[in-house]
Amino acid sequence: MAAYGVETSVVRCCFRCFRAETGASAPKVSVLDEFTRLKSCFRCSNESLVLALVYIDRIVEGMPDLAVRSAQLREVFVICIILAIKYLDDNLYKNSYYAKISGIPVSELNALEALFLKYLGWDLAVKAEEYDLYRDLLLAVACYP
Repeated sequence: MAAYGVETSVVRCCFRCFRAETGASAPKVSVLDEFTRLKSCFRCSNESLVLALVYIDRIVEGMPDLAVRSAQLREVFVICIILAIKYLDDNLYKNSYYAKISGIPVSELNALEALFLKYLGWDLAVKAEEYDLYRDLLLAVACYP
């Protein structure tokens, strides 16, 4: 079954190949599991996760070398989720809280947040059609682990 021209098995495989840590012996953690964990810890809405996926794509599209290692990919997840929370949700926390939960030093988190906002052109708005596409892709992956 294909969703938006992407085979579901390919999408599932890509989401399963995320590693929480670097190194050959690092345990595998799915992107979906990491998103779920961060959602719970950050207490963000489902809609924020969808926006975060949009931001991730926008940033990686503009900076293709950014997400080379999984440790960098995790930082991209964290920062994009934080940006989405700050844009959309009412229950946001100080960056020191997000730093403690994510393990990213607060100074680095602040710098990455500013850098990502710059790469996004300070535009965090997402059109309804784009939101629906990413929501549907996330649901397809979540429903077929």
